[in-house]
Amino acid sequence: MRILKDTLEVLVEEWSDPGDYPSGAGSGPLPSYKYLAGMEGELVLELTPDELVTFHLTVRDESFEAWVNEVVDYKLPDGISSATWELESESVVNGVSTLTLCVTEVEADPNYGMDDEPDEYDY
Repeated sequence: MRILKDTLEVLVEEWSDPGDYPSGAGSGPLPSYKYLAGMEGELVLELTPDELVTFHLTVRDESFEAWVNEVVDYKLPDGISSATWELESESVVNGVSTLTLCVTEVEADPNYGMDDEPDEYDY
């Protein structure tokens, strides 16, 4: 198995409180923080004929997720502890089999240095 293309990237967004409350609640905006918003892009794999057979048997007998977790040797980017994968496409061109995978859902690594939502606020 060979990775032909890897455009996966982590999406990090920042939550900022507008601080504009008509009731006058609070003395200004709450602190902003960064959070993991997901992942976008795709992973294109080239499979040998034997790997393609293994892929189809594993998907049939177990699941696509089982195949990704057991067979695909891919290190998730820093900040992500797990991902849910989806098969976007499968093709054979000139005898070369390729699978295009994308990530549909991610779980943030709680030990990664991303800002956490503040537990307490300074008023």
